[in-house]
Amino acid sequence: MRNYFSFLFIILSLWVKSQTIDNDKAHRRYWYYRTRMINDFMKIGKNQGDCLVFAERTKLKTILKK
Repeated sequence: MRNYFSFLFIILSLWVKSQTIDNDKAHRRYWYYRTRMINDFMKIGKNQGDCLVFAERTKLKTILKK
């Protein structure tokens, strides 16, 4: 039984170790997604309603159909 728990502990330890991200990679990923959110999904401005995150992005102008 002890061997079973030892084996399970080793397998779980290796799995957790493989799931971790080094700090440099996490840092680059954070800045990539932060820049993308600000540039692609936000309208920056000083008026009321500016700096809100869009639900989706599109290159075309939205046309309301009646």
